[in-house]
Amino acid sequence: MRNVPVKALPLRRVIASKQAANREKDLAVLPILLRTLRLTNRLKKNRTRIVQPAKRRKEN
Repeated sequence: MRNVPVKALPLRRVIASKQAANREKDLAVLPILLRTLRLTNRLKKNRTRIVQPAKRRKEN
């Protein structure tokens, strides 16, 4: 199977769902999911800094 579209919840919604369920097995994975979310946000933040081109100086 190739090129099959798959729908997935954003990580924030998965975390909210696990917290709302409040089951032992859901609570057990929360620390990993929260760390993953923090790391993802940090990487996105750093990527936007790197991608932005430097401003050019006007030559007179």
